[in-house]
Amino acid sequence: MSEARKQILELVAAGRLNIEEAERLLDALREKVTSHERADKVVSIVQRPKKRKLRIQLERNGELEFKINVSSDLLKTGMRLVDLIPGYLRDSIDEALRAKGARFRVATLNPERVDEFIDLLDGAALDVGAGAEVRFLAEAI
Repeated sequence: MSEARKQILELVAAGRLNIEEAERLLDALREKVTSHERADKVVSIVQRPKKRKLRIQLERNGELEFKINVSSDLLKTGMRLVDLIPGYLRDSIDEALRAKGARFRVATLNPERVDEFIDLLDGAALDVGAGAEVRFLAEAI
C-alpha cells in the first residue's frame, strides 16, 4: 500500500475525512496527474469545512412535538428551487416571513451561501400561534 493511501485511511480513521472525500482522493491517486496537482486536490478536500445540518423543531407549550434534521445539501437544493417561484408569490412569502420575525427574503437565498443562512437561523424561534414555536438549531454532521 502506498504512503498516500495510508495517509488517506488515517484521515478517515481520525474523522477528518468522510468516506466520499476519501473515495475522491483515492480516485485522484489513480488518475494520471502531477504530484503538485494531486497535493492541491488533497489540501482542498482536507481543508473543506464539515457539512452541517439545520435542526428544525416544533414546541408547543414548552414540549417538543417533533423535530427534523435538514442537511446543508438539501437546503441548497431547496434554495435552487426558489427560482421557480413566481415573483408575486415570493413577495407574499417574504411578507409572511417578516410578520413572523424572519430576518431574510426568499429572493436573496443563494445556495452558495447556505452556511450563512444556517448561521442566520441558528438559535432563532418563530411564534406560529396557539402556544407553538418553531426553533432552529445548527449542528455539524
